[in-house]
Amino acid sequence: MTLFRFCNCTLIRNHALVVDDLWIRHGKIIDPEKVFFDERIQADVEYDCRGVLVAPGYIDLQINGAFGHDFSSPDEASEEMLLLVAQKLTAHGVTAFVPTVVSSKPETYKAVLPKYKRRAGSAKDGATILGTHIEGPFIDEKKRGAHRTDFLRKAPNGIEDLLSCYGSFNDVSIITIAPEIPNMIETVIPELVQKYNIVVSVGHSIASLDIGERAVCAGARFITHLFNAMLPFHHRDPGLVGLLTSHRLPTTSIVHYGLIADGIHTHSAAVRLAHRVHPQGLVLVTDAVPALGLPDGTYHMGAEKILVENKRATIAGTQTLCGSIASLAECVQNMRQALLDGEISKHGEVKIDKQFIVECIDAATLHPASVLHIENQKGTLSFGADADFIFLDDKLNVLSTFIAGEQAWTVNDNWSINNLHHVTWAKITVVGHIDPKTGMVMNISDLKVLIQTHVLDLVDHKHLDLDMDYFRTKNLVSTTENLAVFIWEQLVLQIERASQNTHIGMSHIVSLRSASLRALRSSSTASSAVLAATKCTTYSQRSIGQQQQYSYSTLPSTSTGILTRERQRTLSEQTLVIDSSNAGLYALTRHLHTSPILFDSVSVSTPSFPESVKDGTIRLLKKVGDKVSADETIAEIETDKTNLSVNAPQGGVIESFSVADGDNVTSGAVIGKIDTSGSGTKPTSATADAKAKAAEKADTEKTKEEPAKKSSDTSGPAPSKTPSVPATPKGPQRETPTSQISVTPAKQQAAGAGSSVGDPNKISGTRSETRVKMSRMRLKIAERLKEAQNTCAMLTTFNEIDMSNIVEFRKKYADQFLKRHNMKLGFMSAFVKASACALVDNPIVNAVIDGNEIVYRDYVDISVAVAAPKGLVVPVLRNVERMNFADIERSISDFGEKAKKGSLAIEDMDGGTFTISNGGVFGSLFGTPIINPPQSAILGMHGIFDRPVAINGKIEIRPMMYVALTYDHRILDGRDAVLFLRKIKQYVEDSRSIFLDL
Repeated sequence: MTLFRFCNCTLIRNHALVVDDLWIRHGKIIDPEKVFFDERIQADVEYDCRGVLVAPGYIDLQINGAFGHDFSSPDEASEEMLLLVAQKLTAHGVTAFVPTVVSSKPETYKAVLPKYKRRAGSAKDGATILGTHIEGPFIDEKKRGAHRTDFLRKAPNGIEDLLSCYGSFNDVSIITIAPEIPNMIETVIPELVQKYNIVVSVGHSIASLDIGERAVCAGARFITHLFNAMLPFHHRDPGLVGLLTSHRLPTTSIVHYGLIADGIHTHSAAVRLAHRVHPQGLVLVTDAVPALGLPDGTYHMGAEKILVENKRATIAGTQTLCGSIASLAECVQNMRQALLDGEISKHGEVKIDKQFIVECIDAATLHPASVLHIENQKGTLSFGADADFIFLDDKLNVLSTFIAGEQAWTVNDNWSINNLHHVTWAKITVVGHIDPKTGMVMNISDLKVLIQTHVLDLVDHKHLDLDMDYFRTKNLVSTTENLAVFIWEQLVLQIERASQNTHIGMSHIVSLRSASLRALRSSSTASSAVLAATKCTTYSQRSIGQQQQYSYSTLPSTSTGILTRERQRTLSEQTLVIDSSNAGLYALTRHLHTSPILFDSVSVSTPSFPESVKDGTIRLLKKVGDKVSADETIAEIETDKTNLSVNAPQGGVIESFSVADGDNVTSGAVIGKIDTSGSGTKPTSATADAKAKAAEKADTEKTKEEPAKKSSDTSGPAPSKTPSVPATPKGPQRETPTSQISVTPAKQQAAGAGSSVGDPNKISGTRSETRVKMSRMRLKIAERLKEAQNTCAMLTTFNEIDMSNIVEFRKKYADQFLKRHNMKLGFMSAFVKASACALVDNPIVNAVIDGNEIVYRDYVDISVAVAAPKGLVVPVLRNVERMNFADIERSISDFGEKAKKGSLAIEDMDGGTFTISNGGVFGSLFGTPIINPPQSAILGMHGIFDRPVAINGKIEIRPMMYVALTYDHRILDGRDAVLFLRKIKQYVEDSRSIFLDL
C-alpha cells in the first residue's frame, strides 16, 4: 500500500501547534518511527505543504440542510441528496456531519430517517455521515423557536412514545429533548443512553438548573445551541446555562454544549463568556438551513417558509430566527475573532493568537468527536486516526480538504495535490578516522562542521536522547560505543554553546534513535575510516535541517583516505564528496530526527481564588524532574475554607518551581514551568552510584555513633519493675533451617522502633512533646466558632424524636431506592427535607441579621456539616425546598466524596441559610451545636438508641434520638425556636404530613 508523507507542515496535535510531518497509509495516520525503525522504508510519495496549517477535518453535529436541500422534507429525502450535500460540504472543510431533522409528523420521520444511514466518507463521495440528529418534537412549547406547535408531543408512556413517533432508532446518533417533560429524566434518557447508545441533548427547554443537573445525572451529555431556545441566565437560577459550571454533575464525563458562532445567534461577548467558563465543552455547530451556500431569498425547512436577508434567516412574516446560513469554517473564524477582540480589549494587544487558533479548531473537530465517543478516530491527527484533514491559511480560510488521505476539494490548482511535489534531497558525506588503540575518532573537524551547520541551524534543542544501554545489551565492539559517545558529546557541547548565545524562539527535538543502530561488522583489524553519509531533507521555504535522517556506515581503511579541504565542495552547496571506488556500506544505520515543537515550555499558575480568599499556603506534591500528565495535580493550596488543586496544564516534565513548599501564594501566580517537549533530566548511572555510596557511608557513620548515643542518652525515669524472664519451654522447639530465617537489618529495626517518636498521632511514653502548626482551615474554624460565641446570643432548646416510623420506612424502601437511584437511602434526607419544610413554615428561622435590618430569603440553602480529614467543612445544598429525597442523598454523597478527596470548592461552601450537624454518626448521645455565622440557627442530630418511653400509658422500647436547636436569641424568640423544632419532629416522625402540607 502506498505510503504518503506530507512535509513542511504545522500540525494541530495534542492541543498544540507542532511543526512535523504527516504520514498516511491505508487512509490512516501512522507513526513514522515504526516506519523508520521497524520497516526501514521511505515514503513512496512525498508532498511539500509549504508551511501550511494542517488541522483535522471539521465535524458538524447540527445541520438542518444546505445548498437548497432540506433534510426534514420527505419529498427530497434520499441517499443521492445526502451524497450531494456531503460532497459540497468539503468546500467548507467539513469531513463529517450529522444531518438534523426538526420537529415533524410521525409519518415524516418514518419516511426520512431510514434514508439517512451512517456511511464512511471518501474523496469521491464527500464527508462521512455520522448518523442522524433528531431535534424534537419532544420539546417545550414555550421555547419551540421555529418548530411548529402542532407537531410537538409529550411522552406519557416513556420510550414507547418516542419509538412510536420515530419508527426506529437505527442510525440515530443524537436526540434533543426538553428534560422537564414528564418521564424524560425518569425513564426516557436512561434508556436512550444505556439501551440504544444515543447521545441525549437538552434544549428547546424552560428547565431550571436543578432539572438540567438531574438530566445530566440520568445520562444527558450535550446542550443544543447554548443561549438559544432556553431560559436566559439568571443569578438565582441560571437554568441550563448553569450546567457549564455546575459542581453537582458526574466527574466521569464532560458536558458539551453547541454554540452557533454565526454573529447572529450568539453575540461575540457571549462566545467569550462561554469559552472562558468551560472551553473544554465548547462545540461549534452551524444549525444551518437549506439556504447555506445560496443567495438571499425564500426557502423551506420542514413545514416552515424561511426568509433569508443579510445573512439572517427568519420564519417568513416574523422576526423569529430559523437556523443559520453560516458554514462551519465561518463559525471557526468568527470564534477566533471574538476571542481576539476580547484579548485586545483586555491587554491592548494579541499575545496568544496561536493558542486561540488551537482552541477554535478543537471546538470544530476534537470536541464534537468527543460528544459521539469517536475522538480516537475523528477530529484528531493522532496516530491511528482517520486521515481526514484540511489545509488552512493564516486567516483560517480552507485551502484544501482531504478525506481518508485523498484530496476531496481544493480552492485552486495551486493547492492541487499534483502541484505539491517540491521535496528535494541533498547528500552530505563526512569522513573521520578511528584510532585502533583508543577507539576514538580523530580528524573530526568535518564532523564538527556538519553538526554545526545542519543541526545548530535549529534555534534551540531541548531533548537529547541516547540510550547507551542498547550498546551494552548487544555486546557491540568498543569502537562502535566510542563512536556513538563521541557523536553524543559533540552534539551536547555544540548545543550548549549555541544555547548560551541564541535567543530561543522555537524548540526542537533532537533524538539519536538507538533502536535503529546495528552493529559494526568489520573483518579488518587495521584502522578504519568512518563514513557519515547524511541524507538531509530541504525545502524551498524552510531552513535546512528541520527534518533530517542521518546514517553512519564503515568502509575498509584501504578503500579511502582522510579527505582534505581542497577535495571537498563547499558546505553552501550542502555536499561533501568522498573519493572512493568501494561504495559498499556495512550494517550500521542511524537516524537523527529533528522535530520543532511550539509551546515547549508552559507556565503553571495557581487557579483563580474566590473573592473571599486572598491567599493560601502551597504544598508541592511533585519535584523538579518529575513527569506529569495533563490535568495531574502537582500542588495543593490550603486556604481558610478549602484546599485548591494546582493542575498541570499540559503533560511533560517539571522544569522548575518559583515557590518553595509552605510559601504563601495569590490568585493567578506563576509557581513553576513544565517542559512539554518530552525532555527531562534523569540522573545518570554515575550520579546514581555516587548518591548510593554517599547514603551507604552516612548509614555506616550513623551506625557507629548509635552505641555511644544510647549509652549517654538516658532520658526518662528508671523502670519501676524488672522485666520478666521468658518462660522455659515445656517441649522441644521446632527447628527452622537457617536459610528460611528472615533477618531484619539493624537499620530497619532501629527505624521501626523509633517510628513513633515525633509522631503527634501516637503516644509512645518517651515523655517528648511535638509542636505542629495549625492549618489555615483549622485556624479559620477556631476564629469563626469564637466569633459566633462573641456575636450571637446563643440559646439551645431540645427535643426527642421517635425514629420508629422512619426506620421502618427506610427498611421497606431501601432496596427499591437503591435499585432506582443507585444510592443508599439514609436518615439525613429525611431530616434535611423536614428542616426545609419547617423553614418554609417558619421563615424567621431562615432569616439573618444584617446591621440594623433583618434579611428574609425566599429560598432554602442548607449547610450540612461534614467531617473532612483536615477539619469540619459545611458544603451547601441549594434550593432544598425543591429537592426530593433522591436529590438530597445524591448531593450529600457527592459532597462526602469531595471532602474525602479534599476537592471541595469554595463555591460548594459559600452561603447557606441553615445548618445541620450530625454527631450521631460518631455515636453522640447529646450535645449543643454552635451557630455557623451569619446564620440564625443550627440543628444538632445525635445517635439513635433504644430507650424506654411511655406510649399510651405503656412503657415501650423505641429507637429514639435527641435533637438540639441552637438559635440566635437576637432574632428568634423562644416560642419560634420551640415551634420550629417541634415541626421538624412532626415531619420526621410522620413524613406523610409533608405531602399533606400539615
